[in-house]
Amino acid sequence: IEPDTFDNRGTSTYSLVEEWQTTRDNQITSKSRKQLFSSLGQKLFQITKDIQRTAQGNDESDPTIPFINTVCHFLSLNKSFEMDTELLRGNLLKMLGVGEFSDKAKFGTANEETLVFPDVICAYCNDCCNLDLLRDEQLRKRKWKCKVCNHSYNKNVLEHKLITLLQKRAVAYQNQDLKCSKCKLVKVSNTKLICGNCCGKFECIITKQDFSKDLAIFQKIAEYHHFEWLGEIV
Repeated sequence: IEPDTFDNRGTSTYSLVEEWQTTRDNQITSKSRKQLFSSLGQKLFQITKDIQRTAQGNDESDPTIPFINTVCHFLSLNKSFEMDTELLRGNLLKMLGVGEFSDKAKFGTANEETLVFPDVICAYCNDCCNLDLLRDEQLRKRKWKCKVCNHSYNKNVLEHKLITLLQKRAVAYQNQDLKCSKCKLVKVSNTKLICGNCCGKFECIITKQDFSKDLAIFQKIAEYHHFEWLGEIV
């Protein structure tokens, strides 16, 4: 086909081919999206229930959340499925009683001991960034400097913010709601000893093990960066 070939209406042959391919791709994408939420979606819900049932009582090595994150990660590699996959992932995590944006639901680095300090603002140039306190290459060399203007951060201010964050997590742990270990419903009445929906036992939403891990991370940060005040609070 010659590049300057035109049909009777003056439309380029190449343009017609591109338009046909685009229409065909859109039809395939629409069909694939419907299959994702009809067939594959139902299968994932069933598989997730089976994995959860098998791993029940073994919180330390529960593979349910890593399975959800891994499958949804590969599905999201197709950019046209990205939003639909996020919705599917949220529904699967909701079935487990896990928040979509909680630390427990993070993919890839969820099991690594670290703390990302969000929205740290440089007092000199007002640059805003997130600081990974245990994995950032610059911080690991004990260089608390802005990557834009190279001015030093005020470590005392950052240590005070870390203490405030630790205290908030401690208060959240002490004042948390209880949930049913079976149906995951939140306890409504303070007088009930068992769940009125399924007669299951109540348990903490934030477990003792999770809070102990948080304390260990703060302790590690205090020792690594010589935050004596933070270490005393922990």
